[in-house]
Amino acid sequence: MKLIKHELSLLLIIVAILSLASCGGEPPELLAVEARLEIRPGEGGERETLSIFVNLRDGDGIEDIEALWIVNEGAELAWGIGPDKWTFRNEGAETWIGAADLAMPDYSPLPRGGWRVIAADLAGRRSERSFRIEKDASSPASPSLKIVGRSVEIISTWPETTLVAYDAAGSLARAVSARAGRADIDTLFGRADTERVFSLAVYGYDPVQKKGAYSWRMKFR
Repeated sequence: MKLIKHELSLLLIIVAILSLASCGGEPPELLAVEARLEIRPGEGGERETLSIFVNLRDGDGIEDIEALWIVNEGAELAWGIGPDKWTFRNEGAETWIGAADLAMPDYSPLPRGGWRVIAADLAGRRSERSFRIEKDASSPASPSLKIVGRSVEIISTWPETTLVAYDAAGSLARAVSARAGRADIDTLFGRADTERVFSLAVYGYDPVQKKGAYSWRMKFR
């Protein structure tokens, strides 16, 4: 992904990259947007990141999409995310694509207010939708966990809590809804999936604020 800030006029960037073409074909359709402000732990303290996914449809095929652009005009900020950086999520007949862990270069707080997400195809046709990052409201402390043998102790006061498992390569292996307190990992994931687990983290989410928080990853084996 590429971050552009203050180097060129944002208007010129968007015009140059997303200029409309006169040839035929179907433009992409952005049917829905899911944006989350997320808190992640770091060596220098917690940092804010953006997770953005779109329900996208293109009559010419998903391979016709050249990039997603995440834009905040007020901050003269634009992220360009190409197919090599997308994460895919299929929900029935719906195809969602996007990216997580988008952050400011210095990990300063993300700009609040209005944003746009723009899908552009190879011919320059585009579709866009707006979303907002609201001003901060009070939220619970970031969740945490302890691992004792093949059990996990989850500490979370978020409305929704998820236990996230990663494999030895650091890729997502499994994620299951969980509750605060102690639980058996084999029961949560199943014996076969537990054998793939290398590390664990807890994710808390508030669907009203559209805000979430991760714990540190803890090594399981």
